[in-house]
Amino acid sequence: MNEEKLKEVVMKLLWKAEHLLYRKGHDYGDEDRLRNFKHVSKIWSILTGKEMTPTEAALFLLLLKIDRYMNLYKKREEALNESVEDTVVDGINYWLLMEANRKDEE
Repeated sequence: MNEEKLKEVVMKLLWKAEHLLYRKGHDYGDEDRLRNFKHVSKIWSILTGKEMTPTEAALFLLLLKIDRYMNLYKKREEALNESVEDTVVDGINYWLLMEANRKDEE
């Protein structure tokens, strides 16, 4: 893949990720866009008795996306509901949200 095509692919994915991040942020959050990760980490900690930080909650969700990507990649066929590209876009956002949570914990 030449540099121009690579840039096109990257920019398309980043554009989709940014727009999805803010749309989903509206649906899942309030003023604190990281609220869900904080709630998930608290629930996990209560249920398991083991501390989970919001950053670790985001990492856990990223790992699920990585597993989904690998399953789709191995099948070599298009998914029925969430495309491979959708999975990549979600993964990009989980990386971003994981870092936002880490900075919020500082």
